[in-house]
Amino acid sequence: MMETMSIGLEAAREAFYAAARSEAVPFVLDDAVDVVSGALAGICGAVISLEGVQPVTVLVERGDGGGDVVVLARDLRLRQSSPGLSEAAFAQAPLEQ
Repeated sequence: MMETMSIGLEAAREAFYAAARSEAVPFVLDDAVDVVSGALAGICGAVISLEGVQPVTVLVERGDGGGDVVVLARDLRLRQSSPGLSEAAFAQAPLEQ
């Protein structure tokens, strides 16, 4: 498991694509997420890329078909980790409490 200290972008991307979730890499490929704060609060989608590590930012494919957006990891909440979750499932699934 990765240490909680800062890691480089290349190492973080390796962990991201290997589904090695940690404090440094809180989301992995195909995680279903809800944006819970920030300018995009209220949308949901799937994490498709790790964009940065300081701060951690990810590229989210919006479940409403509105395109891809870069979001701070701190503004996200994991909905479920399920590769291949369809856009219809994003729109229908209730928020985890």
